Amino acid sequence: MNAAGGEETLTQKRMGLFKELVPDLKRLGFIGTATSILAVAELAALKSVAGHFGFDIVHHPLQGARRHRKRRRGE
Repeated sequence: MNAAGGEETLTQKRMGLFKELVPDLKRLGFIGTATSILAVAELAALKSVAGHFGFDIVHHPLQGARRHRKRRRGE
């Protein structure tokens, strides 16, 4: 990210606004691939600011559409 302050600063601003909207937030889910550079950067930034706002990050990695289709079919 080329913004001044980087991904962590932008994430902190977004989470500050989110916390104002949902003041009792205790846990935040993150859905993203483990191989996407953007998802990895966002997850790292979320983890670094979560304690400041008093909530936990729960990561739910995506593993590919084919695997999800098999899981839905019970294979």
